[in-house]
Amino acid sequence: MTDRRVQACPLGRRRLLLGAGAAGLTAVLTACGGDPPRSGTTGVPAPTSKSPTADPGELPTGGPGLPDGALIEAKDVPVGGGIVTDQNVLVVQLRTGVFQAYEARCPHEDVIVNPPNRSGVITCPGHLSHFHAADGSRIDGPAPRGLTVLDVKVVDGYVVEQ
Repeated sequence: MTDRRVQACPLGRRRLLLGAGAAGLTAVLTACGGDPPRSGTTGVPAPTSKSPTADPGELPTGGPGLPDGALIEAKDVPVGGGIVTDQNVLVVQLRTGVFQAYEARCPHEDVIVNPPNRSGVITCPGHLSHFHAADGSRIDGPAPRGLTVLDVKVVDGYVVEQ
């Protein structure tokens, strides 16, 4: 007797499974495309900032029309809040005309911190360390210490590192 099996799919089981696997892989790779994370090494999205690309030690030395060490225009820093600059420096203005600055990298794992909230608390989105915006000191979380304070002043309308 001859064994005659009816084949429901003309492609065969192996071809069908290989084709489905390739289609699934293509879908996964397409979904995973896009821009890489912009902060730290944890893949946590960066806070709203101009562009956290420079190392905090690579502060600008001014430019055409800019004072040496310029971080940001003073008018761009919200009163009661702050902003992370291109140099990964967090500049805060808790009271009108009074500026403070900190290295924006959390001392725990170098994740870029968020500007302070309305309560004056800076939060690291990586592991939720919290810091006082008034002086950069550690409140809680895994960070071993507070944020590094940078000396700044206003020169010609710009917040500059001294």
